[in-house]
Amino acid sequence: MHPPKRDDVEHKTKWMLFLLVPTGVLIYGSHSVLLNLSKVGGIVPFNSTSCVVMIETFKVLSNLKTVSTALFYWLIIRRRMTSQQWFAVFLLLLAGVANSYGGLHSQEDTSNMQIQVDSRGLALMSIYCCISGLAGVYTEYILKKHQEVSLSLQNVLLYTYGVAFNLVGFLWTSGFQPSSFFQGFSVWTVIIIVTQAFNGLIMSAIFKHGSNIIRLFIIASAMGVTTILSMLLFSLQLNLYFYCAFGLVIISLVLYHKR
Repeated sequence: MHPPKRDDVEHKTKWMLFLLVPTGVLIYGSHSVLLNLSKVGGIVPFNSTSCVVMIETFKVLSNLKTVSTALFYWLIIRRRMTSQQWFAVFLLLLAGVANSYGGLHSQEDTSNMQIQVDSRGLALMSIYCCISGLAGVYTEYILKKHQEVSLSLQNVLLYTYGVAFNLVGFLWTSGFQPSSFFQGFSVWTVIIIVTQAFNGLIMSAIFKHGSNIIRLFIIASAMGVTTILSMLLFSLQLNLYFYCAFGLVIISLVLYHKR
């Protein structure tokens, strides 16, 4: 058996280092921003009404990730988009905002619902959306750049880094007490973990064989499935915002793929 060539070793080493970038940026960048969004007087309160950004505001403004993803897709992947396709992405953003706002209005108690944010919160939300978009597009870039590497191996390496980063973060925040690792776990927690794992595998396949733009449309189209399940399980009452969101998603899909 011949030893690996030096060029192959250097190539694989560089590629593995490339994988560290989206993992570290997404985990530490976005998580630190989210913690800062919740801090009041240097601590993270349990009362969400005292946060820098209200939870309702966060739900609405987080849809800005649609625009940031499209922008980084254009800058990094370097695939030109027509003015019609950019308009379709903008409609997709409006659909997400309408869906989020409609979900807030469908709650039984809307007396305390507020959409407000200060300058610091708006800046942090902008950074969070940019970090999320950058990590997604960069992941697509490195997955496609190394087509010769199997997707399974890429997933193993990428998520191994993710586990390592999150484990360090957990030990740091828990005061190095591993015994509290499974504290609060239930059957539903395990189900969420499993579904998120499958979701990650599906998204990586979309990144390698599709694009981040396709991912945006899949997420937007999933609103229909989520809404139907919410109607069946939680007796969700649809309002005008939901209908507008569905209509905007359909129009956006037609415009983006229309030649």
